[in-house]
Amino acid sequence: MLANRIRYRFYLGTLLSFLTCCCFGQQAEVTVKFQNDNRTYYGLPLGWDGKQLALLRLDGRLSMLPANSDDTPEVVSKDFKPYSTTQLQTWLKKEFGKRYDVSTTPDFVVVHPWGKKEFWARPFEDFFQRFEYYFRSQGVTVSKSRFPLIVVVLRSRSDFDRYMDKDERIHNRHVAGYYSRKTNRIITFDPSQMLRTEKTSWLYESSTILHEAAHQSAFNLGLHNRFAPPPLWLAEGLAMLFEANGFNHSEKYTSQRERVNQKRYQVLRKYYAEKKAPFKLIDIIQDDAIFKSDPEQAYALAWAVTFYLVENNPDAYFDFLHHDAARKNFSTYPTNQRLKDFAEAFGPDIEQLEQSMKEFFLPEQRRN
Repeated sequence: MLANRIRYRFYLGTLLSFLTCCCFGQQAEVTVKFQNDNRTYYGLPLGWDGKQLALLRLDGRLSMLPANSDDTPEVVSKDFKPYSTTQLQTWLKKEFGKRYDVSTTPDFVVVHPWGKKEFWARPFEDFFQRFEYYFRSQGVTVSKSRFPLIVVVLRSRSDFDRYMDKDERIHNRHVAGYYSRKTNRIITFDPSQMLRTEKTSWLYESSTILHEAAHQSAFNLGLHNRFAPPPLWLAEGLAMLFEANGFNHSEKYTSQRERVNQKRYQVLRKYYAEKKAPFKLIDIIQDDAIFKSDPEQAYALAWAVTFYLVENNPDAYFDFLHHDAARKNFSTYPTNQRLKDFAEAFGPDIEQLEQSMKEFFLPEQRRN
């Protein structure tokens, strides 16, 4: 058995030495077959730390599998071809059963209560196209999504809560939906039968779903790296931009006022009006702890610095996005490196940057 394990580790280490460590990489990619606990997995191996194998599955899920099995991965294909839209549609129908329908668009496979595709699936496709258009119009290079994007709209809040308990172990009963980097899915639920009309798309009634759709779009167009996630201020700040019409419908709403996320802006004004603010901009740059201890203000500040940079220094901001997405898969991102990267992109004086932000958002507080 020891010899088998040594052979396994040597084989897997050799295999991964020439495989790409980034799902958008240009090196050779293969599909392997791996058996664990009487289950068979197919996918692209992304990394191995001697204990776990990171396997990118054919449907876009990331599985972390124990690497001490006596079975060696078997290369079954010299390339990696994710499931097609049709394959995913068939597979999801089996997973969710007859209570649900599954609709498709060019980029999406959407599980939903029975009803018209135009109501359930089309809004996600439309948002994705607008999101991509915005970045292309800014001169930002985006990647083509390599997987059909999956959205699951459950029938009720209770179904949603049970799904969270089983799938994600999320215990926040206030969330109305979420994007999972692990599964690459958006999970939400039908908010109200009353929204199902020909004239009203429920997606546009929910800033939460717009926010999560922005996350999914960013991670699948190469603006973020699912396997080396960005600092929370960067990920959440970008998603909050698209809660506002000026970003979500940038071709239609063109004024700066329409690009402002009013909900976050009002929190920010209150935050800056308090002379003794509980934390500063540097606190969300250096680590993510504040997002747990004071999420309302952390999110407002993340939106504010993102909006400020996009409005006043867009080239540097988009370059920073690109640099962050290029970080090595499964790498750590310590405080000193986060601060160094931010300073190199936007200048070393973070306090001065925050003062400029205050004057931008509250011009009445400008220094004489």
